[in-house]
Amino acid sequence: MLKVRYLNFELENPCILASASPTSSVEKIEKAFQVGWAGAVIKTVAPTHIKIEDISNRFHVLKEKNRVIGFHNLEQLSTKTIEYWQEGIAYLKSKYPTKMLIISVMADVEKSAWQKLIQAFNESLVDAFELNVSCPHMRRDEGMGASIGQNPDVSSQIVSWVKEVSKKPIIVKLTPNITSIDSVVQEGLKSGADSFSAINTVLGLIGIDVDTLSPKPSINGMSSFGGYSGPAIRPIGLRIVSELSNQTHKEILGIGGISSWENVIEYMAVGASAVQICTEVMMSGLDVIEKINFGLKKYMYEKKINSLMDIVGVANFKICSHEQLKRNWEMKCFVDNEKCNTCKKCIVACSENSQNALSFKNDEIIVDKTICDGCGLCTHICVGNALSLKLM
Repeated sequence: MLKVRYLNFELENPCILASASPTSSVEKIEKAFQVGWAGAVIKTVAPTHIKIEDISNRFHVLKEKNRVIGFHNLEQLSTKTIEYWQEGIAYLKSKYPTKMLIISVMADVEKSAWQKLIQAFNESLVDAFELNVSCPHMRRDEGMGASIGQNPDVSSQIVSWVKEVSKKPIIVKLTPNITSIDSVVQEGLKSGADSFSAINTVLGLIGIDVDTLSPKPSINGMSSFGGYSGPAIRPIGLRIVSELSNQTHKEILGIGGISSWENVIEYMAVGASAVQICTEVMMSGLDVIEKINFGLKKYMYEKKINSLMDIVGVANFKICSHEQLKRNWEMKCFVDNEKCNTCKKCIVACSENSQNALSFKNDEIIVDKTICDGCGLCTHICVGNALSLKLM
């Protein structure tokens, strides 16, 4: 019921485990396959001359009401050898042939480095290569990761180097740390990219300890810009996948802030054939796939959807430029005072938003319809769902 197709591979559901800590070993990937994940992207493998050494205290989070909404990481690439993964791929594909297994690879800007890395896995049973040209903090100053993905000419060159020797489909993982992805995508297509995944993490600084004035997370009083993920970046991911879908007919893997079945639907609606999930797994465990799959099945039943592929890209037809949005579509605020707890936060928000359309009289919120212009701010401030917008 949940089957989708991606790169001519039939996935049992649209959820693939993204390249990160949860895919850092054969044992972890096997556990993911056992609980229902349709595929996995092996944690990024680099040439042997690149030293990988992780640091302690490399994660930090932003919370809202004890729920993680933002996740910051300073983690590096796979610490396992190429030989380890060659053997691991053989084992995983022999035992789980219907699961999609993608290997993420990264190298410096050297033709031989990229091609040797690809050739090391060409004869394996891996289903595709994902080119990590988008990690925001891994050797960025040395011209790797996002430094490549931000440069259309360099990223295109690497795609062409890989294409020369690869016997597998090539997925280019895009960085959100760029003004526009247009040129990167177009140059990647010219060089032979078979698919795109988007997005990698957002380069960020998660916070400052106001007592010590040290950046977080603290590594002996120091820190660094790192990769920011989690629900807070989902709007960025959705926007980029939508833009990407309008630029190419190549299939897309949607990534960024996916924590529920609703988020999977959102990404597919803007053009993703399948999705990758990581941060939610790190927070909630691999079993989150069970809730996602149950929710997707229930949604399909209620909406009478025969195939999830039927919704791929449908929302893009409803996305237009700001100038094309209707100006004669009038909405006003309405109040259900039975739900109102009289906190008056909506009145403050409306006042500070220069509208002053709300007032409090006789223990009720009153809306002046001649002033209200339907901006909607008050409906988002209200904690009791007492306010709503309605067409006039």
